[in-house]
Amino acid sequence: MPKPPYTVPWTEDPLRLKRLLAHVVGAFLLLGPSAPPAAAQATEIVVIAGNHGLPLTTGYGPTELRALLRKIAPDAVGVENFPEWQEAGVQFHPWLPEPAVVMSWAERAAAQVHGVKNGDNVPGWQRQALDLHRLRDSTSAAHRAQRYRNELRRLASGQARMVFEHDEDIAWLHSAEGVSRRARGRERYTQDQQNWMRAQDDTIALGIITLVRTHRPRRLAVIMGSDHYCPTSTRLANHPNIRVLSTEDYLPLTPAELREAWDPFDAEMILGANLDHPVARAAPHTRDHARTRAELDRLAAYAPDSAPTLYHLGRWHMLFDRWPQAESLLVRVRSGAPGADARLPIALFVTRSPPLPTYRTLATFALATLHDLKGEHDTARRLYEELLAQSPADLKPRTGETTAFDMRAYVDSLIASPYVGGPQEYGRMLDARRPLFWRDAPEPIPDLAARRGGLTIPPPDSR
Repeated sequence: MPKPPYTVPWTEDPLRLKRLLAHVVGAFLLLGPSAPPAAAQATEIVVIAGNHGLPLTTGYGPTELRALLRKIAPDAVGVENFPEWQEAGVQFHPWLPEPAVVMSWAERAAAQVHGVKNGDNVPGWQRQALDLHRLRDSTSAAHRAQRYRNELRRLASGQARMVFEHDEDIAWLHSAEGVSRRARGRERYTQDQQNWMRAQDDTIALGIITLVRTHRPRRLAVIMGSDHYCPTSTRLANHPNIRVLSTEDYLPLTPAELREAWDPFDAEMILGANLDHPVARAAPHTRDHARTRAELDRLAAYAPDSAPTLYHLGRWHMLFDRWPQAESLLVRVRSGAPGADARLPIALFVTRSPPLPTYRTLATFALATLHDLKGEHDTARRLYEELLAQSPADLKPRTGETTAFDMRAYVDSLIASPYVGGPQEYGRMLDARRPLFWRDAPEPIPDLAARRGGLTIPPPDSR
């Protein structure tokens, strides 16, 4: 029989007492007053279930989410991010696609985007940072490389499942059958995991209610992981100042609505996942060539000479060993095609290997790889050295809430050991045989940990 939560004496775990008090306050807020104030107008809320695989699933991609938001027409959107971080432009999970799509939609719709994530798991975030310290400092490069390959296999399995699961349609995900299957899916977790998820249901609902009280939006759309969809909707529906609208009323989406909602940002997200993502390179069977070709055609029709179009077309030709066509396109991007120097949103560049901030730098790296594969290592070396001349910040980009990628160490390894063996080596994985060079990234908001519980990250040699 599993222990109920919060049984450890507070003298042994003060943070747990703070969480208990937070849940007591949250329960009070969730219940709300016995009757709404006469002058208060209920906020309409539409809860959208996310699957975190927008670039990979054909039935629920970035365009489908954008079309749904257009149809709901909220004046504010809540996303799973810390409110403080959202205000500072930092994503707790920068590789998740939903907030990036929401932000690109909100800029055109004049809507506000707010974080509704609670900080209870920040200590876990810090423990993860400590684990990364230990992995980097106490293990060999060979062991780190093996850990990376193991992680790639796990990610490739999950990515393949998303690509080939046809029931992840946006309408099905919000149907009674879809919600029921997600609810039953929680049974596969351990009791402790289920307790944690129930606590997250409470804290996400509390974050939404706090947003309603402080900002009073007329209509609010909230996007969250689909496992939280039903419990959170139920909690919100019991609050007197909230009226939960059925998401099914806005579905299905018509072909005309999808055509009107499409944005080049959507194509860039899908193409990055299918052409540049490290998992796609490690497991080519997870690529969706038909979808890639369709998005390439749409992007080419929209802006045929833009850097995003030329770059992705060049990468497409590289997949099929069409080196002359690829080289001519990539050279045009490197020479300054329109948009070549615009910085990519973090959600677009962190899922690429390596994470580079602009299409010009991505094209430079792709050209260096191309020359390496053709045996022209001197030319490749000059291009790698050009990348090393970037600013220090671009040579160590933040790719996660606790990690940054050391571009200098990675490019140095490519100079020292160029690609050999032709496109087969490239097709398996650009950096599968190379160790990762991770460094801990500073916390984006330095005083957040103190406000969330007072924990600090021990030095790397602490055990």
